[in-house]
Amino acid sequence: MEILPEEHPNIISLDSKFISYISNMNEKTKQIYSRRVLDYLSYCSTNNLQIDNSESVLKFIVFLRIDSAAGYASTTLWSIASAIISYLKVVFNKSEAHFDIILKNKLKQFEKEDTIKKSAVFSEEGYNKFLSEAPNDEVHL
Repeated sequence: MEILPEEHPNIISLDSKFISYISNMNEKTKQIYSRRVLDYLSYCSTNNLQIDNSESVLKFIVFLRIDSAAGYASTTLWSIASAIISYLKVVFNKSEAHFDIILKNKLKQFEKEDTIKKSAVFSEEGYNKFLSEAPNDEVHL
């Protein structure tokens, strides 16, 4: 069951304070922040959670990581948490410290679980072999 619908019929609109806050952001960032906050608000509404509660934010982040089909990476979860905390700071006057300890610890735990993908690199030997064997044409110059 998908809990994060594309449209959010149960959310009328974003708070005017938040709209004012994101108005100075570039369009792409504004869309990302709006989408993340609407997803969070929809999740809280669907699951009968209090919006301005640190436990709700944590449950949402855990849902995105573990329970949803998406299985977001820790870097994306940091970004999502940042957007939600910005919203809660602006609309509910909640301090970031209110959310810091437990949420950051959970995000750090997710970071440790993520596999860092590294691209293949030439060894010195492979590099020298490539240079000596590469054709002398426009593509390989």
